[in-house]
Amino acid sequence: PGVTQKLPPVCTTYAAGAPEPARNVSMIRTKLPLPFNYPSRTVLDPRYSPTGGLLKHASTAFKLSGNALVVNDVVYTSPGGDIRNRSKFIMSYDDGDNRPVADGKEVEPLNMYYAQASNWGDDYTGNSVTVPTGTFPVLQVLNVLGTNASESSITANPDGSFMYSIWNQWQYFDPTDYLDGSYDSPEINEDAIFRRLMFLDGQ
Repeated sequence: PGVTQKLPPVCTTYAAGAPEPARNVSMIRTKLPLPFNYPSRTVLDPRYSPTGGLLKHASTAFKLSGNALVVNDVVYTSPGGDIRNRSKFIMSYDDGDNRPVADGKEVEPLNMYYAQASNWGDDYTGNSVTVPTGTFPVLQVLNVLGTNASESSITANPDGSFMYSIWNQWQYFDPTDYLDGSYDSPEINEDAIFRRLMFLDGQ
C-alpha cells in the first residue's frame, strides 16, 4: 500500500529523423451528454520541472568529478541525492470540470495529478484505472480526495528521488456548488498546501 507503480510502457515506431511521438498522460475519455458533445473534463495548468529544479545551472560552485560531487573545491565521495540524474523529470497538471462552460462560466479546477518520469520520459509513475471502455494508465492524485486543487508549483531534488509541490486547495460543502455560480459562498475553505513525495527506485 502506498507504493507508486509504473505506468505500462508505450511502444511506437517512427522513421529516422521524424519527431518523437508525444504521449497523452491525462487520458480524459468521458464526454458530457448530448447536446454538449465535448469532454466532461479538460486539462489546466500543466507543470514541468527537471531534476534539480529550473535553476539547476544557476550555481557554478557545484561540479562532478567521476562519481564525486565537488562543492567549492571540497570533494564529497558519497553525495547521496546531490548528483543530478538528467534522465528524470517530474510533472503535474490539474483537470477541470467542463459543465459550467455550457452556462458561459469558466472551467472549475478539480484534482491535481503528478508523476515522476524516468528513462528520458519512457517510464512514468502512476496507476491504471478500469472503466467500461477498457483499462487505461493515469497519473496519481496529489490533493486530498473531495477537495478542489489548482496551480501547483513543483520541483525535484537533483537525483529525482524527491518531489516538492505547493498548490491552492479548497473544499465546497456541496461539491457542485460552483455550477450555480456561488464561488463566494461561505462554504468555501481555501488553503495553500505543501507536500513532499519520495519515489522509490524502480517504482
